[in-house]
Amino acid sequence: MQAAGPPPGGFESYRRSRLLQLHVFTVYVIVSLRSDQFYIGQTSHLINRYQAHADGLNRSTRRLRPHFVGYVEILPTRAASMARERQLKCGSGRAWIRAEVIPQVRLWYPGEAGSPVSSGA
Repeated sequence: MQAAGPPPGGFESYRRSRLLQLHVFTVYVIVSLRSDQFYIGQTSHLINRYQAHADGLNRSTRRLRPHFVGYVEILPTRAASMARERQLKCGSGRAWIRAEVIPQVRLWYPGEAGSPVSSGA
């Protein structure tokens, strides 16, 4: 039996090719831990995008810090993720976020300002 060596082109080339095959798009909701404000966005690189939000590079979410990614939805195409982002940004989408997503974040962070635990509710 022959030992498995690195794939042709090396491991880095293999890793990049696998990542390209797994390319997905995400719609996400960032929820402030200090208030009930939130931000809805879509990206193909969620970790990098969230790091930019966390570092304060996005003016829209800088005021929400500290914050948490409260909801993520994975979609197969950019068009699908953009359509879903538009749905979440409409009135019924925002109502759903307030009714479903924010309460779940408050369960994870019950002592934060604005949560039911700290406000006495």
